[in-house]
Amino acid sequence: MKTLSVLATSVLLTFGAVAPSFAAPTKAAVVQSQFDVNQAIAIAKQKSQGKVKSVDFDKDDSEYEVELATTSTKYEVRIDARTGKVNSQKQERIKTKDTDKYKALNTAKIDLAKAMQIAASSGNGQAVDAEFDIEKGTAVYEVKTVKNGQEYEVIIDANTGRVIPTKRD
Repeated sequence: MKTLSVLATSVLLTFGAVAPSFAAPTKAAVVQSQFDVNQAIAIAKQKSQGKVKSVDFDKDDSEYEVELATTSTKYEVRIDARTGKVNSQKQERIKTKDTDKYKALNTAKIDLAKAMQIAASSGNGQAVDAEFDIEKGTAVYEVKTVKNGQEYEVIIDANTGRVIPTKRD
């Protein structure tokens, strides 16, 4: 348990500036949870391997779904937002047709937490969800943000951190 506390503290110190960007009006249940997205990511990393591919808060179940992947295996860890308990975890081998996408994720210079921070600081509100993808041959993070009740999708280049065109959803 002490290891978890030390890990959680170091994650919070590392990503502390990012934490406010993850709460948003459309994700009000996140605010009431005992564990924030950074803690959920830290817990998921303890239970699996690889880089974080996506993070999403499921308000119906009050849990975080964190997906991670290596170049050959993908992991899904569901974490109770109230207790930090792992509700479920699974892993599966990456299909041959998806190999290039997961190689790109694992060689990306920007990680998901940094992409969310960039999206939030781009003036489009608070980041609420994020996912890695390949768009027109470029490795990107698609980050959903909310500002003044409007949802936006901010695309971040996964290798440069550059914001690619932003549109209102």
